[in-house]
Amino acid sequence: MAKIQLSTRVTLDITENGKVVDTFKISFREPSKRQQREIGKENEEILDLFKKSQSLDRRLEVTEAKVSALKELENAKELLTTAKSLDKLYIDRDNIEDRFIDLGGFEKMLEASRLTFGHAVSGEDKDRLRDFIEDQSDYSIIMGAIAEDAKEQRGK
Repeated sequence: MAKIQLSTRVTLDITENGKVVDTFKISFREPSKRQQREIGKENEEILDLFKKSQSLDRRLEVTEAKVSALKELENAKELLTTAKSLDKLYIDRDNIEDRFIDLGGFEKMLEASRLTFGHAVSGEDKDRLRDFIEDQSDYSIIMGAIAEDAKEQRGK
């Protein structure tokens, strides 16, 4: 079996003022089978490294997404804790109002409404007054009126 090998030889002459000052001889030839196998192995290694880098990139993206999701979960937990605390405060306020009303405080609130609004609240308006009191975000007006009424009662 005949062996065919391709090769190319190039001679490069560097001239100065028409005189050759340097010569380079370059030859190109087809790599041998052993060299082709080595090149193939190197190419496979490069391809494997490229695939691994892509896999690492995907893992990094997934990890970043997980970290982002964990941060969002942490924020949601903080918001839930805050909401529960606010809800507990609201429930405590309702309990205090209920106790106040159970101790006859509602009648004092009715009297306070007379002082606050300039007229006494009739029996059919009690529910409306209760709704008004529940809707107020600042109870200090009503409580202040109750305190003023108590001072006046003591003074008489």
